[in-house]
Amino acid sequence: MILGGAPGERALNAFLRGLTVGLLAWAGISVAAGILLLSFAQTPFWGGFALQCFLWAIIDTGIALWGWWRERRALPPLTARAVREKAEQLRRNLLWNAGLDLLYIALGALLITLWGVNSAIGQGHGAGIIAQGAFLLAFDLGQSLRLGRQMVNA
Repeated sequence: MILGGAPGERALNAFLRGLTVGLLAWAGISVAAGILLLSFAQTPFWGGFALQCFLWAIIDTGIALWGWWRERRALPPLTARAVREKAEQLRRNLLWNAGLDLLYIALGALLITLWGVNSAIGQGHGAGIIAQGAFLLAFDLGQSLRLGRQMVNA
């Protein structure tokens, strides 16, 4: 965790904590959805969808914990310029991730088209990937816009 430094440094650290909490919350929602689906909607479609919920929860948790660990390292205070550069790099990373999210959505649609034509479980996997990708797209774009506004107002 960074202590001291430029005025925007605390705001940036708070933003980073919010990213971590948001991603961990989504992972928790995904696990809960997977459990509910496996408990109450026992069909091949929902089984495939539920598996995607669990897999993406693991991935999202790993990404969030890695980001949390990176930000917990003791670093010297940042200058105002370094805070702006770090914030801009983070915003670019969020936009890059949004592009990847579009690829996830396309992959889910491709799975439905190729595998899911004759397979309910394939349709469930594809739909699960689309749902996860759609949330991540909204999350990454929303956080990028929020960070952009925060940078302008800092």
